[in-house]
Amino acid sequence: MPFAPVHLHKIAINAACRMHALVGGFHRRRARLFDDELLLRDGHDSKVDACALIAGEPLPVLAALVAGTHASPSRRGRFELACAAFELPPQPSADGEQHRGRLALHLAETAARLSLLRDLLVPEGLLCVRAEGAARVLAGLLLNALCGANQRVAFDPALAHALPLVYRNGARPVLRSVDAKDPGDDADAESLERLEHADALDSTAATLPDDVRDSVADAARTAFAGLLDALPRDATVVLDADLATLGAVDVSGRRWFACSSDPTALLAARKRLVAQPGRAVLCQQLRLGPGRGRHTAREMATLVLALFGAEALPLRRGRSAAVIGRLGDTFVFVDAPGATTTQRTIDWVLAQRARAGMAQAPTVVLGWRYAADVALRWHRQCEPGLELRAIPPALLPRLARGGDLRAWRGTAAFPGLGQPLLAALRRERDGTRERLQVSLRDYVLCAAPGTAPGGLGAIEFWSIDADFDGVLFRSVWHCARRDGGEIEPTAELTLPRLARTRRVALRLIDIHGQRTELAFDLAPSTLLQVCEPNAAYGLEKIAAIAA
Repeated sequence: MPFAPVHLHKIAINAACRMHALVGGFHRRRARLFDDELLLRDGHDSKVDACALIAGEPLPVLAALVAGTHASPSRRGRFELACAAFELPPQPSADGEQHRGRLALHLAETAARLSLLRDLLVPEGLLCVRAEGAARVLAGLLLNALCGANQRVAFDPALAHALPLVYRNGARPVLRSVDAKDPGDDADAESLERLEHADALDSTAATLPDDVRDSVADAARTAFAGLLDALPRDATVVLDADLATLGAVDVSGRRWFACSSDPTALLAARKRLVAQPGRAVLCQQLRLGPGRGRHTAREMATLVLALFGAEALPLRRGRSAAVIGRLGDTFVFVDAPGATTTQRTIDWVLAQRARAGMAQAPTVVLGWRYAADVALRWHRQCEPGLELRAIPPALLPRLARGGDLRAWRGTAAFPGLGQPLLAALRRERDGTRERLQVSLRDYVLCAAPGTAPGGLGAIEFWSIDADFDGVLFRSVWHCARRDGGEIEPTAELTLPRLARTRRVALRLIDIHGQRTELAFDLAPSTLLQVCEPNAAYGLEKIAAIAA
């Protein structure tokens, strides 16, 4: 094994120092947790006791929970149970120094996250870590250094090696500096030599036969259910990138806070949550200030341009964080990270294309977030050769932390900007209540034909806020795409009657992970419907008819 206990002890010391630096300097990083959407289940409309699903890198998200932000107080010492999942980083094709260095960095980040989780726990809280094989060995050594081996919760010895690692948040062990040649420690010069020359960790000792794997999985679920049952009904649970256990925690009725940087996992969790009753779920996003990652905003835009396969061109003036490039005969523009691509931006791109002597060349605009009217104008103007594409949401966190992007090169998909086409809108009075109906006809992409599939089958999730206040999207109706099929295209709601104009907002997430938003005003006692079924989407195509 390349990492002996003394090495994990030193990593724990550095993690404790890093954790204090992260929390102490968190506000100087201009990082904030923004309320993005409130998923309402069972009619609960309050976010005071709502659960939280946070999108962002786990390390800064946990630091935000410990330090507090402008919109949420510090939650230090507020949780009874903390759950985390630990996996080893993928091993490169060539073993050696690169793999050992990557593993050491991964262990250092994991140790910092575990230290932050301990700060979130109450004095007698529990820290639960799921890991298998070699990852379990290293996780156990890290937890022994951070929590103390005497704080580990004992399970059935016959299945202990397959159950989660659970430690009490008792008295913290003193993380003193340890000499690697201390004769009282098992990490002597021989273990240091193993650290330099050993191959990958051997996980054969933790491999289970196929005939007992199902029973062990059942035992693990039973053990975790026992942990939840032992908690008070008003207990709060924090999940660090461990969305696999989110369903069990949600069914138990406990309040929970979960974070993940994987958009696919977050969308899957959202689809599971809306399919079952429970507390309201507040979806939040972590936003870091510009220039606070491994790369500047312009460097990140340049990396996206390289992933698209284009060569950078000199930008004479304006938009210092955006970049332009060329891919064969195609003019390519990449907007700055965090910027909203508007119609004014597209007009500026077309002017830059003319200055570069490519006035008639096909043009691709790559944006992180588009204004709501951009797709409408694209359909209306039909600019020849202009494609509007979305940068994958999962790319931004990897760029921010300076991750290895070679796996993305040549495989990153940049789908066309999505736009829903409406079939009908209705608002009708029904006594003291009123009925609202929204129907979708199609979902089109602002890209060249044949580049990516569209249609209603491309919509993964869509939701409606029947009285949007312009700040927080309150999802009172939501629908997820059925496996192997399409989403339900018509939403029918029965709402309390309002005597004023109702601001209705739609939010869609497609199979590529990009999000599209749409809002419109419906006056009371009106019936609205699209009168041109073959027309491209546009509110000017909708006729208002008195009810």
